[in-house]
Amino acid sequence: MAKSNNNFLAIAVLVGAVVLSGSLVFLGTQLSCDNDELKAAVIEGVAEFVENGPPAEEPAAVGDLSDDDAFIGDEDAPVTIVEFSDYQCPYCSKFYYDAYPELKEKYVETGKVKIVFRDLPLSFHEGAYPAALAAECVREQAGDEGYFEMHNKLFENQDVLSEDAQSVAISLEGFARDVGIDADQYNECVKNDTYKNDIIGDSSDAQTVGITGTPSFVVNGNVLVGAQPFDTFAQIIEEELAK
Repeated sequence: MAKSNNNFLAIAVLVGAVVLSGSLVFLGTQLSCDNDELKAAVIEGVAEFVENGPPAEEPAAVGDLSDDDAFIGDEDAPVTIVEFSDYQCPYCSKFYYDAYPELKEKYVETGKVKIVFRDLPLSFHEGAYPAALAAECVREQAGDEGYFEMHNKLFENQDVLSEDAQSVAISLEGFARDVGIDADQYNECVKNDTYKNDIIGDSSDAQTVGITGTPSFVVNGNVLVGAQPFDTFAQIIEEELAK
């Protein structure tokens, strides 16, 4: 049955309200103004929505997201920042150059904060996953110190991750060699995709607390999204230290 644009918009609003209220039952049939059963469901759902408002959503629990990933700082620091990042993300690079150095100087090196780095390579950044894997393969041999040396090289040479896959692989191996690892062991690690499940696990943990973009941070359970300035981190850190 033909419907005007106004009628269509009205029905769309009603259906949206029903979805929010949890009252809509999918009937598996085409929407029709003659369907009395659907009309009744819509009216009931809208009435409930108007009276009670949208259903309350349980906030995602933010527990210890440190896992066993690489970190800098005192292991027992009172404040933990878990960073979910993508080596090819320009906003992650902005954080690396802007807030990160000051955080290290004022909080990490003074034993107040540790920063845990976890991977969230975005699908449209083709160089992000290979970079994450390369860093993990370096850590296998050189520990967290070597990992963060590789981490720094990746952000400071981020442009190479936009090249073709073969060029990216060559650059990553070169960075790994600079850190001082055994090239054969590194290449075997990369070839076997040894840390694939670890990287996937990082991404999965991010999604459990609603994090889908990079960079994102969890500061003692407080979620921050985006390349926030140092002052934003400092405010939360000071509040946590005062507890």
